[in-house]
Amino acid sequence: MNRRKYETKRLILRPLICSDYKEWKKYFTGLDPKKSKYDRAPMPKASCSRSDYMTVIRRHRKVASEDKCYIYGAFLKDSGILIGILDISIISRGWYEMANLGYQIGNCYWGKGYGKEMVEESFGFSKNDLKIHRLEAAINLDNKPSINLAKSLGMRKEGIKKGYIFENDKWIDHVIYVFLANPTSKI
Repeated sequence: MNRRKYETKRLILRPLICSDYKEWKKYFTGLDPKKSKYDRAPMPKASCSRSDYMTVIRRHRKVASEDKCYIYGAFLKDSGILIGILDISIISRGWYEMANLGYQIGNCYWGKGYGKEMVEESFGFSKNDLKIHRLEAAINLDNKPSINLAKSLGMRKEGIKKGYIFENDKWIDHVIYVFLANPTSKI
């Protein structure tokens, strides 16, 4: 189970801990109104109780201890404010060493390069600490900001997976961008 923290120029990426409750609640209830179809709307304060948060923390610890998913909060170094969440969900171990990469930045922090900084850092620790060879970002076909982020980091577009994820009561196609820890070809 990887419970380490990682630092970039402006961010600290680490698992959420019990004392992060106030930051977690501010993050999820203090977002700007939804700006796009893939944006997260602010959550009602009533659904962000300390009890709800402790359930989240227990679930994060459990999935990490089972090597199923590693979830990191992205905190600003200078203020300790939680600005985003990154997750690495293990798809397969053994011959594949493959995981899915998920990321979100609070909409009031968009356009400042935090997403790029956070995802770029994940490449190093997913390779070196989590021993992931293949890190995939499955992105909705019309999610241009996420596609642009993957491209800007040099992730390779592999194609479209049809009916890849069940969202909003239907199966949705996703474009796949990949980071390979040890690339074997230049295709």
